[in-house]
Amino acid sequence: MAMAAGLAGSLAVAMPAAAQSPPPFGTYLSLLGQGFEVQSVILISTDSSRQSGQSIQEQAMVVSLQKGAVTTRCWITLATYTTGDTQDRQGQPLPMNCY
Repeated sequence: MAMAAGLAGSLAVAMPAAAQSPPPFGTYLSLLGQGFEVQSVILISTDSSRQSGQSIQEQAMVVSLQKGAVTTRCWITLATYTTGDTQDRQGQPLPMNCY
């Protein structure tokens, strides 16, 4: 058993670390167009945002996108997620920031 642990430890040292890809740039919709896939969605209610001291006008979501080994998270509105809208009722751009 100790020999197996030692062998595993030496293999871990001998293998090079995988290169990290730089974070993708773009908006939620542009990343979807580049082939990123939705991995998870978290709905943030307006009540929750008020309790945290932030104020949002529309229901917001945090969406995790992935393409291969690259993962990013986007802060978007429910309207953008469900309909692809990019502007609110007043014509202002909706947030689609990805980090």
